[in-house]
Amino acid sequence: MKISEDFKARLPFDGDVLTTLKKIVAAYGFREINNSRVVTSGFEDCNFIVSTDKGKTFVKIYSRIRTPEDIKRNVSILEAVAKSGIHHPHLYLTNMHEILFSDGKVQAVVMDYINGQSFHDLDRQPTDKELELIIGEAVKITELDIKPPFIYDSIAIVNLLDMFERVTPYLSAEDADLLKPVVEKFKAIDFSGLPKKFIHGDLISTNLILDNCGRVWVIDFSVGNVYPAVQEIAVIASSLLYGDGLSLKTRIEKLVSLYRNMGGSLNEHEKKALYPMALAAQAMELMGGYQYVYINKDNIKEAQHWMKVGREGLKKEQAVMKGVK
Repeated sequence: MKISEDFKARLPFDGDVLTTLKKIVAAYGFREINNSRVVTSGFEDCNFIVSTDKGKTFVKIYSRIRTPEDIKRNVSILEAVAKSGIHHPHLYLTNMHEILFSDGKVQAVVMDYINGQSFHDLDRQPTDKELELIIGEAVKITELDIKPPFIYDSIAIVNLLDMFERVTPYLSAEDADLLKPVVEKFKAIDFSGLPKKFIHGDLISTNLILDNCGRVWVIDFSVGNVYPAVQEIAVIASSLLYGDGLSLKTRIEKLVSLYRNMGGSLNEHEKKALYPMALAAQAMELMGGYQYVYINKDNIKEAQHWMKVGREGLKKEQAVMKGVK
């Protein structure tokens, strides 16, 4: 099986990948592997689509950089998600009735493969109906009564100032000029008055799958945290709806209405914070790309895509603020 060096570097072992995949799926009761391929989207972990004697599965092998505490935390979130009404792929249990496979060196989880495509692969924005389904999932996620140990996520909106300091040496002059006004607006946000809930934190095109029956599935809770709940909407507005032709403020108005219709609630302070937070989310797409290209040197092709999304979004908003059509 072919796997590029940057993805192979994520694996917590050396040697034949197929042999390890066979060992993992066998622990979940699958006897044969007919085919397998690496998933080339995402960062940190190494994911595979594996065809077995019982159909396709999705195998997540946790990265070598993940600590045992990180993995335990992620599995606890997945267990809570599995017990909820959230549309997440079915998680398989090992022969020992555990979600997590572990042989002391390799840790992995196995779940259903969803017949469909991510919105990233579809290369389009969700329709209004699909967006309604996505917002419905976002609301359900905030209803999870869990408080996992906090994990630092360098690309979370709340860490914008840290990220700006980290990537400043690598920024082009043009990108620096785009980012500086956003940083100033971010500093003015009163985070102390924003209600906090558990959120996914990364409802972007690569983490939302549209199946062949028109249903939406949420994947990858790796960066889920207790954050200001409004951060979820800011990410959707800035990233998922990128390229829909609407201004950021118009997207926000649309999402706020949908969020309320689907049972969510926002106070006036949250609504006021949404625009600067959505700008911050665009900035984090741009700066996160810089981090992965110049610092982490991980999945550079996808990182460059997110740089483009952030840069073009910020340019558009800059033009809107200057009154240029």
